[in-house]
Amino acid sequence: MVGGHNSMFEYDKNTICKLGDPHEVDFYQLMPEMLKTFTPEYRGIITVQYHVDENGVITLVASHDHSESNNSQVEDDISLSEQISQRQSSTNNRIDLKPQASAINTTSEVSKLNCTNSLKKSTQCFKDGHVESSIIFPSSTGLLDVINYEQSKTVAKINPWCLKMCKQQEEKMHQMMGNNVEHTVSETFMLLENITARFKYPCVLDLKMGKRQYGDVDSDKKKLSKIQKCELSTSSTLGTRVCGMQVYQANSGRYMFFDKYAGRSLTIDGFKQTLRQYLDNGVQIRTDVIQPILERLHTLYTVICTLSRYRFYSGSLLIIYEGSQQQQEQSMSDESRLIDIRMIDFAHSLRAPTSSDVGSLHTGPDNGYLFGLNKIMEFLKDILIEKSTTTTTVATTPTMEKRE
Repeated sequence: MVGGHNSMFEYDKNTICKLGDPHEVDFYQLMPEMLKTFTPEYRGIITVQYHVDENGVITLVASHDHSESNNSQVEDDISLSEQISQRQSSTNNRIDLKPQASAINTTSEVSKLNCTNSLKKSTQCFKDGHVESSIIFPSSTGLLDVINYEQSKTVAKINPWCLKMCKQQEEKMHQMMGNNVEHTVSETFMLLENITARFKYPCVLDLKMGKRQYGDVDSDKKKLSKIQKCELSTSSTLGTRVCGMQVYQANSGRYMFFDKYAGRSLTIDGFKQTLRQYLDNGVQIRTDVIQPILERLHTLYTVICTLSRYRFYSGSLLIIYEGSQQQQEQSMSDESRLIDIRMIDFAHSLRAPTSSDVGSLHTGPDNGYLFGLNKIMEFLKDILIEKSTTTTTVATTPTMEKRE
């Protein structure tokens, strides 16, 4: 998770839980087959119950809707204390919500916890806002390793944006429960494929796509807000803007992070530079992943061209590549294993109307989305050409002979 404004849970290693917006659930259920290869697999819905006891401790329990799932990867009725973990980062730095586990008092600030790349933590959420935890460390480590911290750009082992969303989720749960004792509140979550699960060190670029972000049913206030964000960012000029980014730095073993606020302030040149930075692992520009990414983007472009009357307003595009050198070498025989491209966030998307629907105001494909894809491909090609030219120049530059 490198962007977004809601925290997510983890059902198991390969499945995440996202708050179930009815419109987005509907879009996933009726998605055309040709688009499914470019989206996380939809695996049904679950109902999550938040229950607070007399001590103010919140327990989370999920029950699976059998009628919604046809996927064997999703298990039957479960307790979140055993199966769902708070989605904290794409790098397996996660908080397991296991309220029944024996807990020890650690700290009220999640961001101050001792962490590793495979952090496991059992959590109880208390009414006064503090968290009691049982932490399992598979290897020795120090405190959360964050250096050069700025509001919008951070180098760390754990994504600060995920930590922020995690804290917000805790606060949200307590607000939902209020002062009620022995009170239960339910929410519906979608089960979606965890698209970063197969990567050891996923390098993720989250791009908000299209020149228009507001949906047809958004309020006037929401429309104005989204229009202003587009006009003041590269969304208006490039059809895309950076919403979040994490890049594994091979020279330090840390991630470099970039958040949506920095993305909104980028100029066209700044966007190009950020795209280069996304491909820079601290040692080299990852030119080996550019061509596979370009090929995948071109295929997506072709698919969207065929989807007449579909609109993907406020949708994001995730570009992912493997940051691990070892995994990279193992995947060289299959370049498609090095990268992944997925569309996400369909709460404001429009599908082609059926014969029973009222006539749509939209015709043809989503040209704003296509415009953004074109610009991304254009800039990636420029980076590839620049690196190729630089390499050729260095290789052909004659050396001066030393004369006595």
